[in-house]
Amino acid sequence: MLIWGTFGPMTEDASNMGKGYFQRCRLEGYQASPDEREYAFYAHLASAVAAFLFCGMLIPIAAPLLPYMLAKEKGPFLLFHTNQALVFQIAIVALNFIIATVATVGSFFCIGALVWLIYPITWLAGAVVPLLIAFRTRGGEWAEYPVVGVKVLQEWNPLIKS
Repeated sequence: MLIWGTFGPMTEDASNMGKGYFQRCRLEGYQASPDEREYAFYAHLASAVAAFLFCGMLIPIAAPLLPYMLAKEKGPFLLFHTNQALVFQIAIVALNFIIATVATVGSFFCIGALVWLIYPITWLAGAVVPLLIAFRTRGGEWAEYPVVGVKVLQEWNPLIKS
């Protein structure tokens, strides 16, 4: 059953935001308000723009948090999309740091340039995938990132809570 929580509609117990919280909200038929959908859209859009402009290094991690902080209604839909955008950008930044480290060490063995060829793929993934999810989110869909979205939806505790 949906009730009105401190920051908007929540499931029975807002403090019970453990594993599967977003999945429960989705299965209960939670419908996001137009404002909540708009801020979820902007969380993904900010993530994509920051990843593109800053080449997937650190700034994209903070980008999805800006629309979240500006939103007055922080229901499960916005929380889910902010959490998965944040987790996705953390994964991309971590992958970029690994690539940079391997390429730097590899440069001592004349293979560093080959490893740097992988970097544009992760950079584009960090910018394009959030854009695709953003437009699906605007329509009120519980769109998921590949791999990360399923984990955030079903298995992980939310990083950001209302």
